Amino acid sequence: MLYRIYYVTVYLFFYNLDFFIIQNYSLRIQQFFISSALNEYFGVELLAVLLLTATVIVIINLFFSKKILEAEQELKKQIVGRKQAEEVLVLSQDRLRLLNSILTGVPLGMSVEQIIKNTTKELHRHFSDLKVAFSDIDNNGILTVNHSVETSDKSYLQGFIADLTTAPDYFFTLINGQKFIVEDVTQNKCLASLASDILKIDNQAILEIPLRDSSGLIGVLGFYDSQPRKWSEYEINTITEVANYLLVAIQDIQSQQENKRTQVELKESEAFLRTLYEVAVARNFDFEQRIQYLLAMGCQTFGVEFGILARIEDNHYHVTVAQTPDDSLCSGSIVELEQTLSYEVLDNDEPLIISHSKNSPWCNHPGYIKFGMEFYIGARILVAGKVHSTLSFSSLKPRQQRFKNTYRELLKLMAQWVGSQIEREQAEQALKQQFNRALLLKQITNEVRRSLDAKQIFQTTAIQIANAFKVNRCLIHNYIPGSINKIPTVVEYLEPGYRSVRHYQIPIEGNPHAEKMVSQDSAIATANVFTETVIGICCRYLCGNANQVDVGNSHFISR
Repeated sequence: MLYRIYYVTVYLFFYNLDFFIIQNYSLRIQQFFISSALNEYFGVELLAVLLLTATVIVIINLFFSKKILEAEQELKKQIVGRKQAEEVLVLSQDRLRLLNSILTGVPLGMSVEQIIKNTTKELHRHFSDLKVAFSDIDNNGILTVNHSVETSDKSYLQGFIADLTTAPDYFFTLINGQKFIVEDVTQNKCLASLASDILKIDNQAILEIPLRDSSGLIGVLGFYDSQPRKWSEYEINTITEVANYLLVAIQDIQSQQENKRTQVELKESEAFLRTLYEVAVARNFDFEQRIQYLLAMGCQTFGVEFGILARIEDNHYHVTVAQTPDDSLCSGSIVELEQTLSYEVLDNDEPLIISHSKNSPWCNHPGYIKFGMEFYIGARILVAGKVHSTLSFSSLKPRQQRFKNTYRELLKLMAQWVGSQIEREQAEQALKQQFNRALLLKQITNEVRRSLDAKQIFQTTAIQIANAFKVNRCLIHNYIPGSINKIPTVVEYLEPGYRSVRHYQIPIEGNPHAEKMVSQDSAIATANVFTETVIGICCRYLCGNANQVDVGNSHFISR
């Protein structure tokens, strides 16, 4: 029986060789087993056993075939994944080599311009079919290509300028630090207003990465193609990593430069303060000499030709001390206040700094039109809490370099120091005047005690007053309110060579100056008698050209 089963199994295998490799196994088994030959040779029971055995074999084969197919598919996936991983690894290695080549090409002390130029060059070396450029965007939204490496001999990108405000979506994308990817400029709505200009420089595909830090947008690094292009993930990731590295490198260089500038400014400030201290404590310098030295020192430090200290009085700009190359403004010069740039600093605690007047909002200012100063820096000077003067430095040439913050602080310090010097000078003058007044009164009192004659007392008083004030003439008049319409002269002190006016009586009626003089106890000072109509006529008649100072009922006239 077993022999017969074995024989039938072997017979089945060799008779139907394709049994295990075709899809419809059961159909062929049925066709085989229903043949009349087998029914006669084997019994029905044996056929059933054989049919069951064959079915089991088919099921087992189908199970393992499915597993083998799944294993083959999984193996193919692993192979594909491994190839992709290998490709990614190769691309990453290329990217690392690119970054390394940029890094090794950056020696210490390289400027920002040099590192940008080196970066664009290395990028183009790795992507030779693409144009590479670095651009700046100013506060007005103007994009300028400063560095470029192109695929042809012609330079289309270098120096290209575009107004991004005409394409606001494009502009704000870059300003906000987002990538800007365009596969075809002609199909991009954001660039509709700039498309014609971009196509003129042979750009049709754009991939730009903005470099932005906390201070704002530093620049834009970009890939450009002359044909429409679908940018690959590798290209996007590579230029993004390079842009991030470039941003760090630029920040590092700027930080180093800022540290160097800070050290230089610190040394300059220390030297300036040391010199200022020496000027302040110099005993052989008077006020004007100290200010003159200060102005010269300020002109040298700020790199300008003009330095001016001016007193503000009656809406006029009175030059107190000036440092000028051509003596165009000197001590005593007077200008209307509104005709000066210093007019703008009176209401501000901080200095006013104008680097280039012609290209600033001050281009139509009367002060610029009158004097033509392209660079100006000025600060107000407070004395006893009120605006007394202004300190300013200026130049006929615009300033090319950034005005240092330490210079701003130095100017404020100079203004404060000058203010303290003016207060000190005023205090000294007040003390001197008080002392001289006390000395004068003492001298008059001593002389009066020597004689009881009223005329002699008046004469002595006139002489002492004239000597104290260093004038050519001193008159003492007699006036009794309501008694007379003119003021007669009691005594006169007169230096030799001057005409006497002792017998001249000053009219009161119709003489505003005399009326004011007899109506108050405080002194009246007149710097120029010709500005006073009546008194000017009298002086021109009596003593020609003269300058007059009135003190109460006494007149001091000096030529």
